[in-house]
Amino acid sequence: MDTTVRYTIFMVALVFVSVVFAGLLFRGSKRRMRELDERQTELLRLYSNIEELADTFTAEAEDAISALRTLIVEYDSLLKTPLPKPPVVAIPSLSVPAKVNLPTFDAIVGGDDDYEPKLSNRERVLELKDDGLNANEIARELGVTRNEVDLILSLGK
Repeated sequence: MDTTVRYTIFMVALVFVSVVFAGLLFRGSKRRMRELDERQTELLRLYSNIEELADTFTAEAEDAISALRTLIVEYDSLLKTPLPKPPVVAIPSLSVPAKVNLPTFDAIVGGDDDYEPKLSNRERVLELKDDGLNANEIARELGVTRNEVDLILSLGK
């Protein structure tokens, strides 16, 4: 065989191998492109769903905010409206005998000079605050929650 024939066979083989390799390469890339297109389509569909959900949520949130604003306006108007005065009720006078021998408080209780009326939680909280205790210490001392102490202190100001 002469060199020209060998060169021709080599060139034909090289072209054949190149064509086969290119076919394999492009077939794989077409499949990948199709997969990428499918994924892109799915991503766009999901994005569209998210946009719809966001729009729905925004609309519902705006409705809730509007309802809250309406309630606040109503509440403010109720706060500004003065309470009606309670009706005056006449208490009939009772006829009491001129001399009634009722026992005294000391006779009933036993004459305890150190008696002090029980203070309400509000009064006790304010008294302990004046004594220099903080809210946690007051709550622990009285056996109430910290939130209750904070509320009483905020209303007491």
